[in-house]
Amino acid sequence: MLLVGSVLYLALIFGVMLWRGISIEPEWVVLALLVIAIALGRGRTFIADWGPFLILFFAYEAMRGFAAKTGFAPHDLSGMERAVFGGTLPTLDLQHAFYNPNVVGTQDLVAMFFYFMHFPLPIVVGFIFWIRSRDHYRRFIAALLLMAMLAFVTNLLWPSAPPCGSKARRAATAAPA
Repeated sequence: MLLVGSVLYLALIFGVMLWRGISIEPEWVVLALLVIAIALGRGRTFIADWGPFLILFFAYEAMRGFAAKTGFAPHDLSGMERAVFGGTLPTLDLQHAFYNPNVVGTQDLVAMFFYFMHFPLPIVVGFIFWIRSRDHYRRFIAALLLMAMLAFVTNLLWPSAPPCGSKARRAATAAPA
C-alpha cells in the first residue's frame, strides 16, 4: 500500500511540475524520495546511503557549464553522423517530418516528458534499487557516476556542437544583413 501511495505521490508532484512548466530538477526528486524513505522508516539509512552519491552528483551538476569556459573549440560531428546515417542527419529529418510549430502533438508531449525526466528518472530507478536491494543500488550508482564523470571529461576535453551550429551558423553570420 505504501508503494502505491509513493508512486501516486511522485506522479502527482511531477505531473503538477510538468503541467506548470517547472523543470523537474534532481534536488526536488531527492527531497520527494527522502519523504518516502522517512515514511518507510528508513530516513537515516537513506541519508547515509545517498549522501556520498548526492554530493558527487550535485558537484557534477554544478560543473555542467564549466566545459564551455575551457577555451577548447567545439567539434562539429555532423560529418561523422552523416557518414553513419547515409548522408542524412536523423535529428533534422525527424524535425522536418514531425515538427509543426502551430500544433502541440502527442509526440511533442512525449518528447517533453522524456526531456524533463532525463535527470530525475535515473534517481528514481536508483531509489527503486535501493528499496529492493542495496547491492543493486550500489552497483547502479557506481555505474551512473562513472558514466557521468566520463561524459564530463569527454565534454571538457572534446566538446561538440549541434549539427545545425556549424555551416549554417557560419553562413548566416558571414552573410551581409
